Formats: sequence, structure tokens, C-alpha cells
Amino acid sequence: MILNKKLIILIIVAGIIVLAIPAGIFGYPYLKIWIEDREFLANPKLHDDFVAARDKEREIRTNPERMETYISAMMRYKGLGDASKDERFYNRALAVGAQAIEKFGTQSYLPFLNSATIYTLLKNYPAAEKMIQKALEMAPGDAQLYLRLIELYRDFMKKPESEIIAVYENALQRLVNVVPVFSDYAAYLKSISRLDEALDKYKLLLKAVPDNPIYAQEVKDLERAIKNR
Repeated sequence: MILNKKLIILIIVAGIIVLAIPAGIFGYPYLKIWIEDREFLANPKLHDDFVAARDKEREIRTNPERMETYISAMMRYKGLGDASKDERFYNRALAVGAQAIEKFGTQSYLPFLNSATIYTLLKNYPAAEKMIQKALEMAPGDAQLYLRLIELYRDFMKKPESEIIAVYENALQRLVNVVPVFSDYAAYLKSISRLDEALDKYKLLLKAVPDNPIYAQEVKDLERAIKNR
């Protein structure tokens, strides 16, 4: 019985030593990653995609000047998070994004926009908002960034109508090609029952793109709805 107890103690001590070796060499964050890696590699459903993501991340060390490598690593980790619903993959994607932001600064808004997507999935909406706003500072003429901010405000943060409309108006003042945002704006006004304003905007869109059947139908439907209300 005493021998068995000693054996158990030795096994426990040996286990602690094994875990302590990478911890002592690399520190706790690296130990955590090392343990996670062992777990992911042991999962046959994750193994191949995880290896591909990890290899892409490791490419950054050999070629840190290539932005595409950071973005690819982020998207691979995000894909693993989407498939497994394991937030640890999203956190790894964000860590790569943070490296890209530190390395490239304001040279590209893609790390900010991709980070915003991941923060939204993690329901950290203030962080997502901050990332999109940073991207807008770099590319104030990109319509998709305004639409992403509007989507965040409308569908996730449930911002008041006045704040959402303010983003639309700001976008229309800054953009050269206003059609994508203008069309989205018209649809939003219709969704909140501001039918007269929506009709005015759809008429302008139809004037700009007279062959668009969607705009023509929206004008007819809104005219009918306004007449019958």
C-alpha cells in the first residue's frame, strides 16, 4: 500500500515536471498554446485544418513582410472557429490580426475589418465597432465599411434609428459612388416605416438606374402602401 502511494506520488511529480519543462522555457502563454496544440492535433476532425492554419501562421516568422500571410492565417483560424464553435480559434485569429496591425499599422484596413468580423462573432460589439471605425479612418471612400458599421449598429448593437441614419448620411457625403449605400438606406427607411422618405430615395435610384426592375417594383409597392395607409 505504501509502495503504491509512493508510485502515485512519483507519477504526479513526473507529470508536473513534464508540463513544467515547456512552461519554464517559454512561459505560461506558450505552455497554454502547447497544450492546446496537442489537443487540436489529437482531434481527427480538426487535425488537417489546424495544421494548415498553424503552418500559415508559422510562415509569418520567415516572411513577416507579406500581408497576405497574416490574412490567410486569420481566415484559416476563423474557419476552424466557425466549424468547431471553439472560441480559442477566434482568439488565435485575433492574435494574428494584432500582429498584422502592429506590423503594418495603417497600410491596410483588412486586419482591422477581419478582426471586427471575429469580435462580432465573439459578441464583443464595442471592439468590433472600434475596428470598423479604424478601418473607416484609413478608407473613408469605401462603401462596404459604412455598410458593415450600419449592419453592426442595426443587427447587433441595436442602436437607435438616429445613429444608424447618421452613418448613412455621413457615407453619402463622403462617397463618390453612393448607389450601394443609397439603396441600403432606402431599404432601411422602408423597414422602419418611413415610407415617404423611402419612396423618395427609390425614385432617385430608379432615375439613376432606370432599367433596374427591383427599384421599379419598390416604387410601385411604396406608392401603393402610402395610398392605402
